[in-house]
Amino acid sequence: MDTAKKAEEMRKRRADPEKRKKDNEMQRERRVKDQETKTFANQKQREITRKKRRKPEARKRDNEIAAASKRKRRAELKENKRAKMDEEKA
Repeated sequence: MDTAKKAEEMRKRRADPEKRKKDNEMQRERRVKDQETKTFANQKQREITRKKRRKPEARKRDNEIAAASKRKRRAELKENKRAKMDEEKA
């Protein structure tokens, strides 16, 4: 019974030009959004694949650069924490 009721509502909705236009617009927006999401995901996957194919020396260098920036960031956070604690003590 419930599905029959839903089907009837959909028939009425499709019969009304304004509602049909609104539904089509919503579907179009959803499709565009899905396509953008897929494109972004595909781009990320390509980047990952490209990184995997690179020479080991290049990957090693990239990892070293990433580790250095991570160490730098952690040092900055530690320094900020120390400064904040000193400020609270004073």
